[in-house]
Amino acid sequence: MTNTVLTVCYRDAANYKTAYELRLSGQFSSEQWDRLKKALDEETGFVPDQVGLDNPAKAFVGYDSFPNEELDHGWCELPEAEGDYEDLYPCCAIKASTPARMSVEEFVAACEATTWDPLAEYERLKASA
Repeated sequence: MTNTVLTVCYRDAANYKTAYELRLSGQFSSEQWDRLKKALDEETGFVPDQVGLDNPAKAFVGYDSFPNEELDHGWCELPEAEGDYEDLYPCCAIKASTPARMSVEEFVAACEATTWDPLAEYERLKASA
């Protein structure tokens, strides 16, 4: 069995970036890929904390300028979601022996069940700084 790896990326308004790899068990079907893209904001945006994932922006906690009300926000993105299903594999395939955070279906369902609230995520980031 093959698993999937996606990039969870945070980019502030000054284009400072941080990211991590999200490992999911299984592979997306084209139907699941379409469902995920519809659930994301503008097909790539989401708030990781709302689906049980860490926000990569936490890597900036401890910097004097973080969070900055003019530059920082609660949104993250899945850059791979900019592409079509046909572009997803084999580039995002990994061996099943790599531990997965959740299944593809669990991730899609969590995203579909969520109303994104980036302001609440920004407030969480401020509180952790």
